[in-house]
Amino acid sequence: MNAVEFFFALSAVSAMTIAIYLWTRFVYSFDRQPTSATIIDSEAQSAAPSAQDVSASRVHGSRAQDS
Repeated sequence: MNAVEFFFALSAVSAMTIAIYLWTRFVYSFDRQPTSATIIDSEAQSAAPSAQDVSASRVHGSRAQDS
């Protein structure tokens, strides 16, 4: 009986390990898919300024107002 219990436990652990591996591989496959931008209107095609551009314009704009 010990051999039957051992092989049952071995097969159960192996099956769950394979299931978890396949599920993780399936979920991470979504990250590898290329994403295409959805264009809602013509203004969406122009690139938005980066955060560095915005912060730089704020710094230079505040200095210009001070003088």
